[in-house]
Amino acid sequence: MPFRRIPDPRLYTDRAYCLAAGFDLPHVPSPGSLIVHCYLFGPLTQHHALCVRSILATQRPPFEVWIWLDPDGPGAGAFVDLVGEYSDRFAPGGAALLKVLDWRDLASHTAIEGHPLPAAPVCRSNLLRHLAQAKHGGIYVDLDTVVLRDLRGLLGAGVVYQWCAHPWGNSAICAFSPRDSYRLLEECRRRIDAGELDPFHPRTLFAFARELPGVDVLVLPVFLFDPLWPAAERREVRLEAFLDTPSAVPLELSTFWPGAYCYHWHNGWQIPIAPGSPADLLWESLERLP
Repeated sequence: MPFRRIPDPRLYTDRAYCLAAGFDLPHVPSPGSLIVHCYLFGPLTQHHALCVRSILATQRPPFEVWIWLDPDGPGAGAFVDLVGEYSDRFAPGGAALLKVLDWRDLASHTAIEGHPLPAAPVCRSNLLRHLAQAKHGGIYVDLDTVVLRDLRGLLGAGVVYQWCAHPWGNSAICAFSPRDSYRLLEECRRRIDAGELDPFHPRTLFAFARELPGVDVLVLPVFLFDPLWPAAERREVRLEAFLDTPSAVPLELSTFWPGAYCYHWHNGWQIPIAPGSPADLLWESLERLP
């Protein structure tokens, strides 16, 4: 099926207009608890925990955050032994659950069962999001993201967001039903069998020039999830400033990019969170929450 967009082109080109529009998709009630999936390769750091705590602070109950820990990641074994300690500090309230990945079990009864596991963590992350949603539903969120409001409005439609002006979608935050996720995996398998090397990457899987058989995909404006990315591509801002540069204004989670679902800061795992930086101020605001 062809990719769909909201019938207001200005939402895709004008950040101020898009964020002021108060955009939301109609809420589709979900049975049981909302599950927000994340992928972790290696021990949990404050960078990852900022994302997890922002999810805990913004979602309406009932919900759970499932952190899928790749057992091949560095220090993964030691981290499993410290889950309680990390959970108490970084995910108070018990709504964040660490799940040690069993790739064979998760891929069972899907189109990619028996396919060799990708070696690179980024490729595994691209695969995990669709396996997790196929088996458990819910929404996937990359851990280099601050979640700013409830995500339930994304349920009920196959959702990715535009990757700036590029002709493909970004699945750093995505929501697909189990049925559509199984179909995405079937399409990935067809492309693997046709000789494609990285069919799970959003640049190829969600290329607008190629239809996805049987999958209805709504492409949302980049500004709702990644407000600074277009400016970063034009070299007008540094995304690293979120982590390493003091903010010129006070920040709270409720006042950071109002109108956006998320803020995606794009990796920077090795950059220490500097005192007074936006990341540090948002962490402090989360610490003040009850």
